[in-house]
Amino acid sequence: MEALAETRQVPAAASSRFPGGWLCLTLVVYAAASIVGILHHEPWRDEAQAWFIARDCPDLSSLIRAAGYEGHTILWHLVLMPLARSGLPFFSAALVHFGIILAALLLFLRHAPFSLHQKALFVFGYYVLYEYNLIVRNYALSVLVLFALASLHPFRFKKPIAYAALIALLANTHLLGLVIALLLALTQLADVRLSDNRRGGWRRGLAVFLIAAGIAASVYQLWPPADVMPPTAHRGGVDPPLLNFSLSIGHLSVITRSLVGAFLPLPEPGPHFWNSRLVHVPLQAAGLLDGSPWAVRWAYGTLLVLPALLSVPFLARKTIPGLFYLGSVCSLLALFFLVYEGGLRHYGFIFLLFIFALWISRDYPENRLAARPFMDGFNSKNRNRMVTALLLVHVAAAAVAFHHDIKYDFSSGRRAAAFLQDEGLINARTFIAAYPSKIACSALVHIKDPAAAVFMVEYQRMGAHMVWNKEYMDNQALPVATVIERVDAAVAGKAYERVVLITNSKTADRQLHERYQLIASFPEAVDRQESFRIYELRAPLNQKPD
Repeated sequence: MEALAETRQVPAAASSRFPGGWLCLTLVVYAAASIVGILHHEPWRDEAQAWFIARDCPDLSSLIRAAGYEGHTILWHLVLMPLARSGLPFFSAALVHFGIILAALLLFLRHAPFSLHQKALFVFGYYVLYEYNLIVRNYALSVLVLFALASLHPFRFKKPIAYAALIALLANTHLLGLVIALLLALTQLADVRLSDNRRGGWRRGLAVFLIAAGIAASVYQLWPPADVMPPTAHRGGVDPPLLNFSLSIGHLSVITRSLVGAFLPLPEPGPHFWNSRLVHVPLQAAGLLDGSPWAVRWAYGTLLVLPALLSVPFLARKTIPGLFYLGSVCSLLALFFLVYEGGLRHYGFIFLLFIFALWISRDYPENRLAARPFMDGFNSKNRNRMVTALLLVHVAAAAVAFHHDIKYDFSSGRRAAAFLQDEGLINARTFIAAYPSKIACSALVHIKDPAAAVFMVEYQRMGAHMVWNKEYMDNQALPVATVIERVDAAVAGKAYERVVLITNSKTADRQLHERYQLIASFPEAVDRQESFRIYELRAPLNQKPD
């Protein structure tokens, strides 16, 4: 009975709502900053990849096949499909994406139980102002559904079908959303069994069915095909396993990088700020840790993950939110460790889970652990101090990222596309090849031709989006001679007047410079792989060079 009383639902504390005028002002300032950022941000290949999948997949079954290679469910592609197929520019996707994150922030400002200054700081923090706002990916959908779940949480027993539908939807936003949805489903099950709210049998049964169906649909989409390329192969590995069980120090550091990135996402200033972590740099870059005792290195590492470690006892005062948070974070860390180490866009979900767990914790009483003397330091006052301090760090990180995204080209795709169009190279008489092919879509997304495509050297076919399969893995490190041979074979006997090769690497290969001349080179981009060099075949197609 004591355990039952401990987890019984209590009335939700009144959230600190923004006064109407301040809410509108906050969203107007956020919207103005966002539009400026969106106009200056150049989409990179992962943003454009989803756009072309939505454009080129003819039916639902082909979308689902693509999902297995992408590691992303099809919900975002379904959102993009009417835009991409109607001939609208990619900017339309950026506007829809902005509307999604804006709706999520409206829910946060209206319903989250944080102080007014904490809400304002969160809105202008790194993840919701920059990472899940300017970069047009499916993560914003997960943020919206997660905040909708938190807003509905006080009514989860009265509206079990709506709450279950949101959990099912969360599972279909992204692989990370699937992991969180599984933990939320278990949490809801425990919540129901430990509460005294047992009404509505048929509604509860329908809720269970919706959650199970949503999770099953997500698993079906994300199940890896037999020829899928393991995520670690992106770094050039030769036939690596799908799961990485290595216990090397380098691989174990994925866990600390994830925790530090989640809570302290300060980027390094400069053109390559994205996915960098300033807090890792000062001592290590200066060489101050070289040759130091292991105890010193471990102490420094512990200091960096201290915010993440402290987040656990602050939530341990409430049993169910604390267990949900601990379980979901451990599950995400296992995913990063075993499958794909990811980047800040993935680590940000750990911080979002911290905010979410604090949000829903208002609906629960404190447990017996909270009364222990050693928990006195983890009271609400100190928790608020920690949250405010972290949010200040996030605002600083957002300012750095926002400034540098405007100052530098995130991708050279926009400049490359403008060059190709200005030079009259987008026509049926010009053959355009790309190697590596994955870079081409960030240029194609700016081409006005609704059927824009290039010759993808790895697959030896025309296309606009990648298939992350073993065919690509086996051809991602081709010698220059092979690339030239494949382009020659593709244009042999065809009536092309000009042949263009787009690449992203500098090379002194003699054969390339004998056959091709460099006609355009673009400045180094934020993403190093998105700095393009454009070559054109020197000799007419029916002649050999002297």
